[in-house]
Amino acid sequence: GCVRALLEAKADVDRAKPEGGTALMHANVNGHIEGVRALLDKADVDRAKNDGGTALTVASLNGHVECVRALLDKADVDRADKCGVTALMFASENSHVDCVRALLEAGATDDGRAMILASQKGHVAVLELLIHKFKPKDFAMAALQWSAVSCAKMQMDDATLSQAQAVFVTKLAER
Repeated sequence: GCVRALLEAKADVDRAKPEGGTALMHANVNGHIEGVRALLDKADVDRAKNDGGTALTVASLNGHVECVRALLDKADVDRADKCGVTALMFASENSHVDCVRALLEAGATDDGRAMILASQKGHVAVLELLIHKFKPKDFAMAALQWSAVSCAKMQMDDATLSQAQAVFVTKLAER
């Protein structure tokens, strides 16, 4: 295809459009996995657009899980754009469950913002993944999870709810 022809012609794969988008980023916008795979060894995977977005954030935003998985071998899973938004946040906000799962399996972290974004949109399946990955370890996370669950009007399983309640009550008593 086009990507192979460009590679054979020794094109500069990291040459950017005025907004900073590269060939790798554009392949991810449309989920062109073959183009992504062809560019992976040649392109700067973590190169950012003017807004700080990377190929991984683009793939996550658009829900292209195969592209996300291909990029995870080389990309910084927690890299944020200029607004502080990570690939996990984009995938969570847009209910791309398979992308969220792949990012979590690759070690993505969350300070609670992905959970908030998912809860604001009522993405219950994403919330369940995030809550099970990030068990409440402190007062703030327990309170955040309660708020997220309440916002999405979902029910936690009894074990997770009990754990959140125990942390909440313990931390409240320590204050």
